[in-house]
Amino acid sequence: GAIRAEQIRLAGDAAQLSTLDCVLAGAVTDTIFEGERMVYEVACAAIGDEVIRVFDHDPAAHTQFEIGESVFLGWNARDMLVFR
Repeated sequence: GAIRAEQIRLAGDAAQLSTLDCVLAGAVTDTIFEGERMVYEVACAAIGDEVIRVFDHDPAAHTQFEIGESVFLGWNARDMLVFR
């Protein structure tokens, strides 16, 4: 399956994502500043430590996470696409 990175939400507390259909715990493995946005790479044990890339288009309005920090990722089921 695939999820558009823009649809994934990132938070330091799972409760902040309680309105989303799917929430996974993870750890930040990399942070990349790209001018107007931050890109986070997050490894999630629930999916075999695969890395998910998350874009934060408004980093000034959100918490910035450090490498190694525990975080939660979330998205809605409608944002998940399955290819066969």
